[in-house]
Amino acid sequence: MELRSLVDVELRDALAPINRAARGEFLPALRTAAQLRERASWGLLDLKLSRACVIGGSVAAACLVERLADEGIAYIEALAADPLAQQRGAMRALVEAVLGAAKSAGVAELSVLAADMDSAQVGALQAAGFVRRQLVGRYTLSGAPASRPLPLERPAGEPQPAGQPWLETLSAMEGQAILSRLGAATGTFSSRRPVLARLAGRLMAVACFQPAASDSPRPVAIVIGDRERKLVSALAGETEALTSLLCFAAARFGLAHVEALAEEDGAASALLAAGYLRTAVRVEMICDPQQATFPQRATQAAAPAPGVIGSE
Repeated sequence: MELRSLVDVELRDALAPINRAARGEFLPALRTAAQLRERASWGLLDLKLSRACVIGGSVAAACLVERLADEGIAYIEALAADPLAQQRGAMRALVEAVLGAAKSAGVAELSVLAADMDSAQVGALQAAGFVRRQLVGRYTLSGAPASRPLPLERPAGEPQPAGQPWLETLSAMEGQAILSRLGAATGTFSSRRPVLARLAGRLMAVACFQPAASDSPRPVAIVIGDRERKLVSALAGETEALTSLLCFAAARFGLAHVEALAEEDGAASALLAAGYLRTAVRVEMICDPQQATFPQRATQAAAPAPGVIGSE
């Protein structure tokens, strides 16, 4: 068993165990090498912190790590191991290797979303020093969204509708400004504004506005999404307006999935009213790599177990 940085591994090979684990579970969880290269080029996916576990010449487990270097935070975006590799301790070895690399890189907070019922994954994380922060829900829309009256859609360049709310498609950067204006709470790593800013080139936004006495309309709801992955990346707003906006975004742009929404986030009510179903509850776990300690077996390179090759 050999641990390697993703700098030294073909991305297609590193994705093999991740996509095998995600198949049939959640559509956006399936990834392509092109998507990874894109996220790396935007300074989000950190190939140096990410790790792969090679057994018998093939990648049998992998861990993708995204990072905001200027904020000192990182996120385990994917962690998976084939069954036989998991029995050999590959998942725990990956987590400890990532923590060691993150510690050397000065990361102060490393987070991950884990299936609460996956005892192997949760156990490996807890053994490495991760603790629970909050529960988050995963939502999916199967079929058409709920049928409800929608505000008028305002085409680009057209005047504002008089005396009534309207919907408007915007750029991701415009959407982020509205997200800040609505005071959306900081959620999980993927919905943080610096992450959304780096992904702005592939995201779009749709907003609901109310007419105001001044010349500046009042935004009441916002949805930012990735059309290629059919994923809602961030959302906020008043429940009724957000419900209508989600129905519109699903019907017009195919945004049918929400990766992670905190259980206490009020947007959950809008998702359910729009026809989305909560398909999974996961736990967000965090760890300070600077405080991480590892058992002797993980750091003692002088006496590896038979047939096991340690790395970094």
